Amino acid sequence: MISFKNVTEENKDALTSVLSAGLSPDGAEYLSEIIHSLDTDGDIEYAVSQAHGCALIRVFDMGRYIFIFPCELEEDADASAAIRDVCEYAVREEVPMVFSDVPCMALSYFAGYRHMDIDAEDEACDAYRVRIKTECELISEILELELPSGARLTPEEATIMFSGILLDTKNFTRNTQVYTFGAAIYLRSH
Repeated sequence: MISFKNVTEENKDALTSVLSAGLSPDGAEYLSEIIHSLDTDGDIEYAVSQAHGCALIRVFDMGRYIFIFPCELEEDADASAAIRDVCEYAVREEVPMVFSDVPCMALSYFAGYRHMDIDAEDEACDAYRVRIKTECELISEILELELPSGARLTPEEATIMFSGILLDTKNFTRNTQVYTFGAAIYLRSH
C-alpha cells in the first residue's frame, strides 16, 4: 500500500533518503533529481512516493488532484503495477483518478478501466491525460445521450445519482471537471 509524502523545500533531502531505500544508486540519483526539480515555492502542492521501481508524483493545483504518469527509476520497473497502486490509493483517499503525461505506448496500462476519457495533452510530445470516471458521472452521461426525447428520470433516480457525484467529489471540492458539472446539471434538471 502506497502513501504520498508532501514535498517542501526543507524536506527534499530527507524524502530522497527515505524513498531511495531499495533502489540502485542510479535509480536513487534519478529519484533525487525528480524530487529536487519540483518547485515548492508556488501555489502547487507536490507529494511523492515510490513503488515497483517507479517515482510517483501527486499534484494538487487549484483544487484538483492529478497524478503524473509513473517515472521508471529502474530497468525492471513495473509502471503497470504502480498505476494499480495509485488507483487503489485514489479510491481509498476518495480522490478522482486523473493521470497526466501518459505516453501513447502506455495507454494499454489503463485497459482494465472501462470508464475513462483520454485527451491529448501535447500531441507533439505524444502525451495524454487519462481520466477514470465515476460510475455516477458515466451513467448520467449515458442517460443524457440515450433517453428518448421528452423522457425523464424519476426524482428518486436523479437524486440518487446526484448524491453519488456529491460523494465522489466531496461536494465538488475534489477534482471536478466540466464533465462532472455537466452531469450534475443534467441530474438536477430532473
